[in-house]
Amino acid sequence: MTKLLGDIVRMRDDMSAVKAKVGALETVVKRHIADEEKNILPQVARNITEKDLGMSCKDLVRDASRIRREEMRDWGGASL
Repeated sequence: MTKLLGDIVRMRDDMSAVKAKVGALETVVKRHIADEEKNILPQVARNITEKDLGMSCKDLVRDASRIRREEMRDWGGASL
């Protein structure tokens, strides 16, 4: 993922190449998210309780979403 981001920065003057790299980056990110949702998060859920987290899963998702929105706003980007 880091390499793709570096490539995008270096080729910023070639918009067709940038578009292709952004498409590749989108694919990598979507695969990563799918893997987390399918494999990693279910393992975490089996091994950790709300007591361990100090909050409910609903609260965790809400807080993570809020933080993501704030970070995207700080970067000048759109919400995901």
